[in-house]
Amino acid sequence: MKKNTLSLIAILLTIGFAQAQTDIVITEISYNPPEIGVDSTEFIELYNNTTNPINLNGYKFTKGVTHTFGNLTINAGDYFVIAEDSVVFRKLFGINADAQWDGGSFSNGGESISLKDNLGNMVDSLKYDDRFPWPAGTGSGKADGGGATIVLCDPNSDNKDGANWLASTNSTGVICNNKPVTGSPGAADSACAPSCSNSTSSFSVTECTSYTVPSG
Repeated sequence: MKKNTLSLIAILLTIGFAQAQTDIVITEISYNPPEIGVDSTEFIELYNNTTNPINLNGYKFTKGVTHTFGNLTINAGDYFVIAEDSVVFRKLFGINADAQWDGGSFSNGGESISLKDNLGNMVDSLKYDDRFPWPAGTGSGKADGGGATIVLCDPNSDNKDGANWLASTNSTGVICNNKPVTGSPGAADSACAPSCSNSTSSFSVTECTSYTVPSG
């Protein structure tokens, strides 16, 4: 009986930990903006995928960039944006970043990003890439230096799978190095809007005098 009880506790702890890993989700990354020289407009967007506010005090980025969060809270269903340079970020996107990270920058060829909580537990981690199935390409409108950030449309999907990410189509109205900058830090992206599909239907009617179709 004792062995079974311990096994049940272990299962519950595993389920609880797996659930905790989805609480804060990395949902947008600017890793290779179309700048000449230093990439000062890099940023990470986080999303609170719960129904409760989450305090980030003591949370840390341990891979990709370095940062320790202070007493900051993400409300339920809200985004949190942390940028490499908050002043440049404001000039480019017209909004304030919620924080500026302590150090580091992203590799243009892809690397790991890890976020841990104040107890050292992994909150979210992924390894982005500039190759398929991640959004790829270097031309205008592409994610790898072409002006677009990459966005995770569904925070409930596996953000470790590049197939779940898209190049942003949300225009900022800014041209940088002859490339239009697209991104949606702090908001849902236009690339994630559901697409419309055409459908057809038919019916037949036999009527001696007149008939009004269902649409009027």
